[in-house]
Amino acid sequence: MLISIDVPSKGISWTNALGWADSAAGITLQKNTPVLIASITKSYMAAATLRLCELYPVKIDSAISSFIDPLSDSLLRTDGYKTDKITLAHLLSNSSGMADFVETDFYQSKAVNEPNHVWTRQEQIRLAVSDTDPLGEAGSLFHYSDLNFILIGEIFEHFTQKPFYQAVRDLLAFEKNGLHHTWWNEYEEAPSELPPLAHQFARAYHVDSRTLHPSFDLFGAGGIVSTAGDLARFSSLLFSGAFFSDSSTVDLLTTINAPKQENETDYRLGLMAWESDGFMAYGHGGFWGTMFQYYPDIQTSIVVCSMERDYWRETIALCNNVAQEIREKQKRP
Repeated sequence: MLISIDVPSKGISWTNALGWADSAAGITLQKNTPVLIASITKSYMAAATLRLCELYPVKIDSAISSFIDPLSDSLLRTDGYKTDKITLAHLLSNSSGMADFVETDFYQSKAVNEPNHVWTRQEQIRLAVSDTDPLGEAGSLFHYSDLNFILIGEIFEHFTQKPFYQAVRDLLAFEKNGLHHTWWNEYEEAPSELPPLAHQFARAYHVDSRTLHPSFDLFGAGGIVSTAGDLARFSSLLFSGAFFSDSSTVDLLTTINAPKQENETDYRLGLMAWESDGFMAYGHGGFWGTMFQYYPDIQTSIVVCSMERDYWRETIALCNNVAQEIREKQKRP
């Protein structure tokens, strides 16, 4: 397990590690061992989208029909999606009404039985169209779908004329903002000073990060690799508004939300919202057992990365327990 705590107002940036990065090879986990952050990538995509809206002639409530790849637009329309009614905010809040190709039998079977299958972005979009149907009108419901964020990547390419991964790096100014140990799997080289990528497991799903080809989760819904320290720094930068030129932009992340039904996730723009002990937290989890949470009341970012995603509940509990401990310490004279 990796844990990182970032409290800029107190000058605190602390990371620790315990256990194995690769138990079979006898490699111990280091503080700077990088991990696949999986769906936490969606928070980076959301931040980059808001920055895109500051720099280019597009708004968060703009329809996507003119900005996604024409082939994708045609496929979606043929399947019944009204892309002239679906906005960037709908994609980022998972309220577009789009189904998720990850939930299809074909995708699930490939992951287990053909883990080396090399996916393409267009293949995953086609799978969503061929094997699923629209779930409802845009803005009427919440349904978590990787397809939403893959399309955001196409929108980045439309405006920046760069590959989506380079667009995200540039829009969020990784290097300028000190995110030196954050990069895109497969597309970019790992920093030479870091240990090898950790071996991560999802035993309940019968998969692990070494056997699954990276393309199964690469095109914007996932794909970023980071150290725990860099991820905690990203969280603090995000909620301080450091990525944006307008101080009010960061508020959109938490104030725009998907329709919430009972017992469903409270989802904002590329962020989940939780309430613990009467305090709000915002963040995201990733498939491989990664989690970041930001607690506004104590201005603290907490990252926990378990190398086994089956300990998901323990990971969330640890975040909240650490936050509560920090609150208690702040009360003491």
